[in-house]
Amino acid sequence: CPSPLGPDFDFASSPLLLHLPSGGERLVAGAKSGIVYGLDPLHGGAALWHRALAKGTPNGAILWGPASDGTRVYVATSEYDPLSYRGPGALVALDPGDGHVLWNTPTPQPPCAWGATNCAHALLAAVAVIPGVVFAGAMDGHMRAYDARDGHVVWDFDAGGEFAAVNGVHGHGGAIDYGGQVIGDGMLFVNSGSMRQPGNLLLAFARSEEHTSELQSHHD
Repeated sequence: CPSPLGPDFDFASSPLLLHLPSGGERLVAGAKSGIVYGLDPLHGGAALWHRALAKGTPNGAILWGPASDGTRVYVATSEYDPLSYRGPGALVALDPGDGHVLWNTPTPQPPCAWGATNCAHALLAAVAVIPGVVFAGAMDGHMRAYDARDGHVVWDFDAGGEFAAVNGVHGHGGAIDYGGQVIGDGMLFVNSGSMRQPGNLLLAFARSEEHTSELQSHHD
């Protein structure tokens, strides 16, 4: 790699094709520059809006996929520095119609289970969403669920530590990176570990009636 590193501002994540509640369509795409673009797919991809959410870095400020529930677009941002192995991040909700920010939740900054080395709090992994809840994993090994309406953290689990594995292999977590989480039949499946902080875990979470009641009460 050259020194100093130049900008890496391509589109790494998949775009979203959305049908707006008010009518019409939007193609929403996030770039490594930290800018999200709203395009008109029916008129030659005309740029309708753009929104800068984070400072572009040599690693990319929006790296993997945003998500949408049809009402909002949820974007994970990163200011991770691959030279210092540190950097903050945030989960941001946008209105796909005009791109204005509905809420912005900076990532909490707890200690990492593996220690201070390579302890970043950026959000690189793709986002996953179900009705009312957005899931975003962080480089610090934490898996968090956010309220889709206002962005507050409703659930936080440290997946960066050591766990007893069902197959008898020594299990330890690391950074949550790359693809998003898989959700189905009341279960959440999370990979913990990446090239940026190794780990070897696939964690499965079952839906908690207590948390379900809390969310239902909040949304009522």
